[in-house]
Amino acid sequence: MADYIECELTLSDYNQAVLKYGDDRYDGRPALNEAQEKLLEAALDSVRYGTLLFEALMPPQTDLATGYRIALAQAIRESKSLRFRLCVDANAPEKLHDLDWELLYDPQKKITLSRSGEIAFSRYTVARGKAAELIVGKPKLLVVVSNPVDLIEQGLEEVSAQALKNILASLTEWLEVEYLEGRATPGRINQRVREGGFHLLHIQAHGKKARGQGRASILLETDEGKANFVDPDLFWETVEGIPRLSLLTLITCYSGTAAQEDPFAGIGPRLARQGLPAVVAMRNTISFTGAERFCRSFYRELVNSGLVDVAANEARKQMYLASTQGRDWGRPAVFMRLKDGKLWEPRQNTIAVTSTPNDEFDWSMILQRLRKNQLVPILGPEINRGLLLAADEISERWAKQFKYPGDDINDLPRVAKFVETTKATKASPNYHKELLIDTLKNDLLERQKAQHRELLKDLSLTEVIEDVSQSLFGDNDPHRILAELPISTYITANYDSFTYQAIKYLKRDKNPQREHCQWRQLSGDTDYFRLDSPYQKLKGSKDAPLIFHLYGRDDNPRTLVLTEDDYLDFLRLVSKDSERIPQFLKSTMTEAMLLFLGFNIRDLNFRVLFKGLIAPLRDDTLGRVAVLQIEPDENYSEHVEKVKELRSFMAKDCSNLDIAPYWGTVGEFLAELRKKKDGN
Repeated sequence: MADYIECELTLSDYNQAVLKYGDDRYDGRPALNEAQEKLLEAALDSVRYGTLLFEALMPPQTDLATGYRIALAQAIRESKSLRFRLCVDANAPEKLHDLDWELLYDPQKKITLSRSGEIAFSRYTVARGKAAELIVGKPKLLVVVSNPVDLIEQGLEEVSAQALKNILASLTEWLEVEYLEGRATPGRINQRVREGGFHLLHIQAHGKKARGQGRASILLETDEGKANFVDPDLFWETVEGIPRLSLLTLITCYSGTAAQEDPFAGIGPRLARQGLPAVVAMRNTISFTGAERFCRSFYRELVNSGLVDVAANEARKQMYLASTQGRDWGRPAVFMRLKDGKLWEPRQNTIAVTSTPNDEFDWSMILQRLRKNQLVPILGPEINRGLLLAADEISERWAKQFKYPGDDINDLPRVAKFVETTKATKASPNYHKELLIDTLKNDLLERQKAQHRELLKDLSLTEVIEDVSQSLFGDNDPHRILAELPISTYITANYDSFTYQAIKYLKRDKNPQREHCQWRQLSGDTDYFRLDSPYQKLKGSKDAPLIFHLYGRDDNPRTLVLTEDDYLDFLRLVSKDSERIPQFLKSTMTEAMLLFLGFNIRDLNFRVLFKGLIAPLRDDTLGRVAVLQIEPDENYSEHVEKVKELRSFMAKDCSNLDIAPYWGTVGEFLAELRKKKDGN
């Protein structure tokens, strides 16, 4: 079982918030606007300020307070801790971002959330970025200490690195530490982090507002060693696109403070919003002594637990115990897009974690089929984690936008049906499907530079992906690995063109084909049923790999399988008219091993796919079916139960098919497959 009960509170306005705990949702009306004056009066009293802020955020006797209390009580009953993620919506008023949330004080439990041992607190953002993989082996930390030669002219003292070196020296058994040599310039930092494959970056420098600047900058160095005021925009360029970087710790004054014109323009908030998994930054000034105390406790706890939010809570507690009258303890803020805060497995569990069912995983059959060109990957939604919005994220957005009346706001097929019913017209019967593609495109564009975004806004999702995908195909990107492997046929339950673009980008001598299933009942579609039609003869080859979209493709929205009715129609029509799946493709699948990559076996798209596509092959298929479990953070007993559930589900339709479950992410599986293929 997990050690934490998850609780997330999303604040969208002074009087609008939602708290989620498990499957329960609590809507409420905070009283933050009314509390503004009292909060200003209590600014110098952290307990009073924290109490007022807590009761304004979750007023007593409201659903918000009830949900929090229930979650905390459940954690106590199960001898667990509560992970409390505070998500202040990007569109919320600027003042809400700038409140001292680290001071939140629960007067009933008499605990400050951000320094409690019972609660792991963080400022959470739902921004999508490439998913951070758990760090395996010894984490690598690069330390940067910036001391421009003209600090005195800036009215600042030298930053000492000795205290930090003493702290980290005691952790080198578990942490590989390197100190940046030479000048701390943005270019040198970027180059060293990228070349060195560092997972963690620690920057100790002064933060200051240059004359005429509205935002705080980090004082790095020029090539000549003079002060270089690096603002949030330039600093983002310094760390952007570094694939292994998971945590940035900024021991820099004001690095966690929002800018008045943009709540996410502060250095720390912006980095998390734009995709860095976790950022620790200072909300105000912090003393050298306070910084030393924070680093000592933070890195020691991080090494042990691997959890950023837990380590920060422990560090704040130790800072407070060392100086109860000081304010330094409330300065460090954690900005994350990691729901569990996890960078690596806990040290004490390292042996247990490495001893997984994968130790007995049989790679020989997969490698043999790969060499014979008899391997067909079937791609599910999880392969796009971090690239496109997930179904539940889209569903929640739409449920809010269109005032969906049900409780199942995470169920996209149902919410999409509601949108279709209320918004589709004769003039635009596919409104909900076109909206889905626009939603995916606009979210993808949000992560592009402003100027670039303007140039792309009028393009289709397919065209946007073509333009930006090359920058996303890092060495361990699943689409890149799949494109590198000798595979002729890909079947996908996704609408996007990432696999197609990866093949075009990496194998310029190939001419990939992109086709979709003719599942819809349309007048005049009988030509597809003729055995001599081009559709029935669809077949992938090494020179022209086939990407077959089972549920439709983004450049033709009407082909999408999206609502519950669509899934039922798909299953009915494909079962009734077997020719809706090309005959050559079925022949390929019959002879091949099928790899399910990135599916949740409980989702409707997997179950319909299995019954509609795989079950009809049960009389002929001799190959094994490898189904990948893509939840590596679940414990062994949960893993075993999932495998049992999957076997039971498959046995009803395909008693002669076998599975080889793999415990890990799609990326981990494919990286291991590539390694085995290359003989490493």
